[in-house]
Amino acid sequence: MIAAVLSVATLSAVGLPHQALSVSTRIDAESLTVGPTYHVVIDLHWGKDVSASGAGLPAPILQIDVPKCVTLSGKPLTEYRELARNEFLQEPYERLINDNPLSVAFVLNRAPASDDAFALNVIAYVERNGEKYFVRRRVALPVAPGATGRVAATERSNWGVENTLNIGDKADGFTLPRADGSTVSLDDYLGKTNVIVTTYRAFW
Repeated sequence: MIAAVLSVATLSAVGLPHQALSVSTRIDAESLTVGPTYHVVIDLHWGKDVSASGAGLPAPILQIDVPKCVTLSGKPLTEYRELARNEFLQEPYERLINDNPLSVAFVLNRAPASDDAFALNVIAYVERNGEKYFVRRRVALPVAPGATGRVAATERSNWGVENTLNIGDKADGFTLPRADGSTVSLDDYLGKTNVIVTTYRAFW
C-alpha cells in the first residue's frame, strides 16, 4: 500500500480546549405537525479570549444533515452561478453563521420516528492569544417538540463523504486534478519530498 502523511502546517490541531467553543441547539416549537414551518435555533458560545478569526473562512459554517421526515426551507442551489453568488455553500444545507443565534426553518413531510434527528456540524477557524485553530463541533438534535441537542462523536467526522482524511492520517495513493486541468499523482512525489494537500472554498 502506498501511503503518505497528510499534514497542515499553518493551523494548530491540538491545544484548544473543547469549552473554547460550544454549540447549543433546540427546536423552537411546543408541538410538531406536518405542514407548518418550524425552526431549529443554533447558538455559539465562545470561551474566554477566543474569537472567530476569519482565517480562511469569513464566519463559522453550519452544515445540516436532515432525516427523511424533514425538508429545510429554501431552494437547494445547484447551478454554478447560484453557487458563485452564495460563495459555493450548498444552501439550504450549508450556510455561514453570520447571525448568532441562527434560526433555520424547516417543515415536516411526515410524523418523525423516535430516532429521527438533525445532524449539525459547525466548523470554524478561531483565534486565541494570537494562535489560530480549526475547530469542529458535531451535535445531534432529535426531531421532537422543544428538543435540545447533544454532543455527537467528536474524534473525527466523515461529513457526507466516506474515507476522508484527518490530520495525521495516512493516505492511499491518489490522483487529483490541478487548476490547469492536468493531473498529479501522489506516486510522483512519494519518498521524494513532503506533500501538503489543501482544500479551499471560494471566498474570494
